[in-house]
Amino acid sequence: MKDTLEKWEVDLSDTNGHGGWTVKAGIHIIATVYANIVKAPRKNGDMAKLEANQESIANARLIASSPELLEACKQVHNLISYPVMGIDLFHKIREILEQAIIKAEGK
Repeated sequence: MKDTLEKWEVDLSDTNGHGGWTVKAGIHIIATVYANIVKAPRKNGDMAKLEANQESIANARLIASSPELLEACKQVHNLISYPVMGIDLFHKIREILEQAIIKAEGK
């Protein structure tokens, strides 16, 4: 992760032809998260359809947020090693964690 300069992003517009979403850092593929394939009879005889379920999308977003989550953990770890935690430090820690959570939840 530390060698990846680009931000990790999920491309929800592209199911990569295999029923999954790709997590990318620029042009580099980091991971592919596969969606559930639901087998259901259809008029044309095709038995499989891609179901864009929220769990698969959430998993892809969580993977894409990994660098930010790691960085937030490191920052908070460094900040809480101070012997006295005042209100300003508390707010800084909260801000760091909120940004990491927002990215992980895809908001």
